[in-house]
Amino acid sequence: ADEAVPPKSADKCTATRISNVISLDAAIAEDASAQATILAPIVQEPSGVMTAKVKDVGGPDDEVQAVVACIEDLIRQNKVVAAEAQLATALAAFAKAAEACEADGREEDARAARGASDRLRASPAFAAVTTRVAQYESIGEVLRCNDWKMAWSCEGAKLWVSCRPGSKEFEFRLVCNINAPIAHCMAYNYEFDLLPQHEPFLIGAPRALKEEYPLRLVQQTLISCLLFRLELICEVMRFPNTEFGFLAEGIRSSFPLDGVELPAKRMRNLRLGVNTRLIWMPVGGGEDGTILVQATRGEAPMPITERLLSFAVSKVGASLVKNLRNSAKMVGKSGSPYQERLQRDAAGLYGVCAQVEAAAARRPAICTTSLPGPEIFDRPATLPPVLAVP
Repeated sequence: ADEAVPPKSADKCTATRISNVISLDAAIAEDASAQATILAPIVQEPSGVMTAKVKDVGGPDDEVQAVVACIEDLIRQNKVVAAEAQLATALAAFAKAAEACEADGREEDARAARGASDRLRASPAFAAVTTRVAQYESIGEVLRCNDWKMAWSCEGAKLWVSCRPGSKEFEFRLVCNINAPIAHCMAYNYEFDLLPQHEPFLIGAPRALKEEYPLRLVQQTLISCLLFRLELICEVMRFPNTEFGFLAEGIRSSFPLDGVELPAKRMRNLRLGVNTRLIWMPVGGGEDGTILVQATRGEAPMPITERLLSFAVSKVGASLVKNLRNSAKMVGKSGSPYQERLQRDAAGLYGVCAQVEAAAARRPAICTTSLPGPEIFDRPATLPPVLAVP
C-alpha cells in the first residue's frame, strides 16, 4: 500500500514544484551564469560569475520577494545583464511549474505559479531591468550599417551620416582605430580634475552628481562658447562584456533619475541634450589598439538634408579623430599624471577595462573593415523583446 502523505497547502506544493524545476535546470546547465532564481543569497564564484543557491523559501509570494530582492541588489550594482538572466530564469521556472501543476490536475497550484509570474512582471525591479536592457540592446544596434551614407574617411577611420528627408533629426556614426588600450581612452574624459588643463572651453572641472562607479555616473559639465554658457547634464552607463570583450557606453541627457537631484536651471546657462552610444572594442588576438564605434543623435534648428549634413560632419571628422587619438596617446606618456591614476584605479573603472582586454585577447583580432555584428550583444538568458530606447 502507498504510504500516507500529509496534505500540503497549494502554496507549499507550488513552491516545492518550482524549486524542483529550477534544481533540474541548474543541474543541466551548471556553467550558465546567474542560473538559479528561487534564491538564497547571491554567491560570488572564483571566476567572478554571479550565481545563486536554490532554496525552497515557502509560497509563491516568498518566491517573488526573493527574486525581487536579488534583482534589486544586482540593479544597485548596475549589473544589468546578470539581473536580466535572473529574471528570465525565474519567469521560465514559474511557467514550467504552472505547466507541471496543470499536467497533474492541480489547477489551484498552476494559478498560484502564474500569479507569481504576473507579480514579478509588475514589480518596479522588472521595469528597471527592462529599461536598462533596452538601452543595452540599442547600443548594439550601432554595429548595423543600414541606411548610412559615407561622409568622410581617412586611414583607420570612417564617418557616416543618416537623416530622413524633411526631418530635423540626424545621426552620425564614427568608426575609428586608436593605438591605445581602452583604459587610456577612458582616463582622459573621466579624470575630471585634469580635464580643464587640456580643454580650455570648460568652466571648471565636470561635477559628479551621482557616482556609482565604475558602471554608472551622472555628471554636470559647463562649457563657455562665445557669449553663452552651455550646460550638459548626462548619465554615463557602462556595460562591460567579458565574453567577446567590449565596453558599451550610453551617454544621454534623458535618463532614470533614481534619486539624482538635478541642479536648478539658470537663466544664463543653455542646457543641451545628448544621446551618444559607444562601443569600445580591443583589437584583440594579442594585438594592441582599440576600435571605437560611436553613434550620436542630434536635432538641427531646421530640417536638414543628407547632403548638407555630410558636408558639415566631413569638416569636423578629421579633428574629431585627431582629438581621440591624441588624448589617448597623452594618457599613455611616461610621467603623465594619468599614470598614477591608472595604477591607483580609485573608481575601479580601469580594472573593468583590463577584464575586457583579457577577454578580447582570447579571440581573433578585429579591424575597422571587419567589425562584428550586433550578435556580440546576445545573451544566453533574455527577457522578451522590448522597445529600444531612443
